Amino acid sequence: MSTLIKSKALPDGCIIEATTNPDAENPIKFAGIESLKYVTWHRRMTLGGTSMVGHDREVWFENNVRGQNIWWFSVFAYVHSGIALSLTQFSCRFDSGWAGFIVMDKAEAADCGYHTEEDVRAYLESLLEQVAAWCNGEVVTVNVYTPEGDIVDGCDCCTNWEDQFDRMVAEHSPATK
Repeated sequence: MSTLIKSKALPDGCIIEATTNPDAENPIKFAGIESLKYVTWHRRMTLGGTSMVGHDREVWFENNVRGQNIWWFSVFAYVHSGIALSLTQFSCRFDSGWAGFIVMDKAEAADCGYHTEEDVRAYLESLLEQVAAWCNGEVVTVNVYTPEGDIVDGCDCCTNWEDQFDRMVAEHSPATK
């Protein structure tokens, strides 16, 4: 069940609402990069990706990564009252560790504007921040409703939902139409 976080009535009768979304889907699914995959050997950290528990990690890596024209990075997790994900190791040896790989075809990454390792890392760090928010149940849906109750605009936000809310207020206010 969703919970109303913020609401604003516009002069034309439209209403913009931000609500929690416990049924949101994994942001990796909607990243817009078909080749983007998260693969793990961790029993609890599938994060909506492919679980390879019971398979040999080295064999998988040899068959699917080595020699391929892909970007690949290790993903690390910190789990303590929630989940944090990063391409960089966390310092806590008790609550953190390696969680899996994230891979993406280099040509497809370039088509999306990610040409260098730095570009790809920045994109993936941002995506992992969204995935962590999704894992922690922190997805917010921002919708614009007509006076009749129809949705005319909306999105799910894992991070920066307040910026999205403000953008929609500006876009849908009568003075800016």
